Amino acid sequence: MTIYTGEPLELLQMFVEDTQSHLEITSLAIANLDFELLAKEAHHLKGSSANVGVNTMHIAAEKLEHLALKQERRGTTELICELGEFINRIQAFLTSSSKYLLINKQ
Repeated sequence: MTIYTGEPLELLQMFVEDTQSHLEITSLAIANLDFELLAKEAHHLKGSSANVGVNTMHIAAEKLEHLALKQERRGTTELICELGEFINRIQAFLTSSSKYLLINKQ
C-alpha cells in the first residue's frame, strides 16, 4: 500500500486518471452484461471517490454497485454518464486551478 504525501491537486489528478480507466471498463461490462465485473468496478469507484471526498460520486457508484449486484441493467447507463460528468467537472476544476497557480507563481 502506498501512502500519498504530495499535493492535493496531484491526488485529484491521479484520481481522475484512475477513474477514467475504470469507467471505460465499467461501460464494457454493461455492454457485455457482465454484472460481476460491473459490481467490482462500481465498488472500486465507490471506494476511491469516498477516499478523495467526492461524496456525490460515491453515492452514484454505490447505486451502480447495488444495481450490478441485483443484475439490473436499467439505470446503469445513466449512472455511468453521471460518474463521467463528475470526472469532467473535476478535470475542469484541475485545469482552471493549474492556470491560476501558474499565474500566481509569476
